[in-house]
Amino acid sequence: VPKPDVLVLPDAPAAVIHSRKPERTQAEQAEQQLGFKQLLTERQARVTELIVDTSGETVDAVAPLFLVVVAAAHAAPERTG
Repeated sequence: VPKPDVLVLPDAPAAVIHSRKPERTQAEQAEQQLGFKQLLTERQARVTELIVDTSGETVDAVAPLFLVVVAAAHAAPERTG
């Protein structure tokens, strides 16, 4: 299976995520987010990995995502074989 061009992790403090989705404790949520961040370092994308702030405190959380998607679309395809 080829690597994805971009890997994106929506991220916010565990307390913020817990307030939106209280099925997990804050500690469980923090542990899960740490696991996702570790996956980004272990399973790298072809072009880039990006953590997007979804806390609501960022003025424009979509702009960095847009830039990496455009960059990935213009990146030379990986040669195989």
